[in-house]
Amino acid sequence: MSVGVLVRLLWALIAAGVGAFWMYRARRPDAKLSASLSLVKALGFACLALSLFWAVAWLAIACLRLTYPFELEWIGGAMRDHVERFLHHQPFYVPPGGGWFPYEYPPLYPWVCAQLLKWFPFPAFVIMRGVSIVSTVGCAVLIALWTKQLAMGSTQSAFWALLAAGLFLAAYRVTGAWYDLERLDMLFLFLSLLGIYALDKGLGGTVVASFAFVLAFFTKQQAVLFIMAAALALCYQQNWRSLCLLLGITGLGCIIPTLMLNQTTHGWFWFYCFRVPLANGIHAFLALLFLYNDLPLYAPLILLIVLLGRQTVPQMPLREKALLFAMSTAGVLGSWLSRAHWGGDQNVLMTAYLFIGIMACTYAAYAAEAYPQLLPGLLSLALAQFIAIAYNPFAQIPHRQNREAGQRYLREVQTLERGGEVLCLDHGGFTVPPHFQIMGLLDVLNTLHRVPLGLAQALKAKRYSAILTEGLPGAHDAFGRMLYAFYRPVESQYYTDSWGVTGFLTPSPQRPVYIWRPR
Repeated sequence: MSVGVLVRLLWALIAAGVGAFWMYRARRPDAKLSASLSLVKALGFACLALSLFWAVAWLAIACLRLTYPFELEWIGGAMRDHVERFLHHQPFYVPPGGGWFPYEYPPLYPWVCAQLLKWFPFPAFVIMRGVSIVSTVGCAVLIALWTKQLAMGSTQSAFWALLAAGLFLAAYRVTGAWYDLERLDMLFLFLSLLGIYALDKGLGGTVVASFAFVLAFFTKQQAVLFIMAAALALCYQQNWRSLCLLLGITGLGCIIPTLMLNQTTHGWFWFYCFRVPLANGIHAFLALLFLYNDLPLYAPLILLIVLLGRQTVPQMPLREKALLFAMSTAGVLGSWLSRAHWGGDQNVLMTAYLFIGIMACTYAAYAAEAYPQLLPGLLSLALAQFIAIAYNPFAQIPHRQNREAGQRYLREVQTLERGGEVLCLDHGGFTVPPHFQIMGLLDVLNTLHRVPLGLAQALKAKRYSAILTEGLPGAHDAFGRMLYAFYRPVESQYYTDSWGVTGFLTPSPQRPVYIWRPR
C-alpha cells in the first residue's frame, strides 16, 4: 500500500469517526449543538464548488487526452485492434492461436466504435474515447436525475442530486482514470443507468429499461446483476406486469443472440465471454482487498448511510427504496466479485462507489428535511469524501516524455518488421498484422491449462522474426517453457517512461523491453 493511499484511507476513517461522533451528539434529545446559517451555507457552497471543479477538471483532462496517438492504458491498443476487426469485416470470436484473438468481452462496444468510424474520418482512438466521454456525461446526467427522483420527498433533492453527480465525476482517479479511455466500461455503465432510471416509468419505461439492459449485457456480462436486481425490485413492489415484461424481453434479448453468436462462431463466443471469465474464479486475497482497501476510502459516505438508514428508509416510497436497495446491492456486489477476479483493476470499483454516492445523497436529502440540525454534519461528511478522493489533474495528462516513449517503441517495431512478422506480447496496435495481447493469452492459458495449438505451432515453426516482451517470462509455466525452447532474448532496451498514463504502466525501468530472436 503506497503512502498516498494510506493517507487517503486514514483521512477517510478519521473524518468518518469525527462525523459519527458529531451526528450522534446532534441526534440526542438534549443536544445543544447549533451551527450558524453562514456555516451551513459555506459548507453547501464548498460541496457544490468541488462538484463543479471536478466536473470541469475531468472534462478538461478528457479533451486534452482525446487526440493522444497512443494507448492511454495498457490494453487500449489491443482494444483498437478489436474495433478494426469489425471495421474490416473480419471474424471476431476466432480460435486462440498464433495471430489475433479477442479478450473476454462481448462485442457491442467495438462494434459501435467501428460503425462510427465508417461515418466520421477520425483516428480510432478518438472515436473510442469519444464514446466513453459521451457515455460518462450521460452517466452524470442520469445519476443526477435518478437521485432527484429518489429524494423527491425532500425540498433539497436538487442539491443532493448535483452532489451525487459531482461525487461520481470526482471519483475519476480512484476508479482508474477510466472515464475517457478506449475501453467499454463507460458505455456499459451508461446503458445500465439508463435501464435503472427508465424502469419505474410505467410499462413503456420497462420496455426501454429491458432493451437498455440487453445492450448493457452485450457490452459487459456484469449487466446480469442489474437485470436480476431489477427483477427483485419489481417482485418486491408486486408489479407483476412489469416483471413479466422485463423477464420476457431481457430473457429473449440475451439468450437468443447468445445462442446465435455461439453457433455462428462455432462455440467460441461462449468460450471467450463465459468460460474464460468463470475459469478465473474468485480469489480470497483479492476479495479481502476490496473490504480493507477499497471500501474504507468511502467511509464518510458509508457511515452516513449506516447512521441515517433507519430514519430515512421509512420515509421513502416503496418503489424508490426497493429499486435503490436492489441496484446498490448489485453495484457493490459487482465491484466485489470483479475485484476478487484475477485482473480486476480500479475500474471495477465504479459501480460500488457510484451507488454508495447515490444512496448517501438520497438519505442525506431526507435526513436534512426531517432533522435540520444534522445538516452541518451531513455536509461535512460529503466534504470529507470529496477530499478523500481528490487527485492531481496534471498527473493524468500525457507529457512529451510519454509521446517520445511511444514513438520510440513504434519505430523499433517498424524496424523489426522489415525482417518479418513481429509479435508484441504486451501491447496491441503496433504490429501489422495485429496479434493477441498477453492478458488475453493468460486468460486462455488459465482456461485451457495449455498453450493453444495454433500458438504452439507458430513458436515451433519460428513464425515470428522477433518477439517483444516486457520483462522476462517465467521459465516454468507452459508458455514460458515453449518460448525459451524456440527463442532467446538477444537485446534489452530500457524506457524511463511509458506511453500509457494510467493503469499498469509498462514498459518501465523495472520492466525493460526484451527482443527475442529464433534459436
